[in-house]
Amino acid sequence: MDLPEVLDWCGIAPATPAARAISRAWRLAHRIHAGQTRSDGRPAWDHVLGVVETLVCEVGECTPVAVTAAVLHDVVEAGGVASEEVTEAFGPAVGRLVAALTKPAGDPDAGSEGYLQQVAAAGPLAVRLKICDRVDGLRGVAGRPPAALARFVAQTREQYVPWTRWHAPELLALLEPALAQAGREG
Repeated sequence: MDLPEVLDWCGIAPATPAARAISRAWRLAHRIHAGQTRSDGRPAWDHVLGVVETLVCEVGECTPVAVTAAVLHDVVEAGGVASEEVTEAFGPAVGRLVAALTKPAGDPDAGSEGYLQQVAAAGPLAVRLKICDRVDGLRGVAGRPPAALARFVAQTREQYVPWTRWHAPELLALLEPALAQAGREG
């Protein structure tokens, strides 16, 4: 999915301030993630696109804030910018979401109770974004080493499924099939 497709899918006219903000976020994230790979071996940019596509096409979340935050969700962790810079460039709503989705320094575990509480405290949109992030991660497990895949699947089953059931039960229809497929690949 490319930027014009996202804008079209969401009904955002290309020449609007919302489209310009999403475009700036798109260019920034693409620059930051260029050349980066994820633990599953996929280019980091492919993961960004997967999260955006899941959010827009499967969840139906097309607000400019949601799309911009989805595009930027990993830029702080990737080391490209600080949370404050995201807030300054894209506004407080996007800044809060990106900050909530950024794992705290010293807590690299995306399934830790503190991290998931941080995401939930930022509200329903942050929860939906995190679940889309996890779903894309599950869909891209083929390149993960077996032990890492087993941990990822177990963590999803033990922590994300109950968390999703509590915070966004309607998204279990996305999470559970992705988890089942990842479990079969592991």
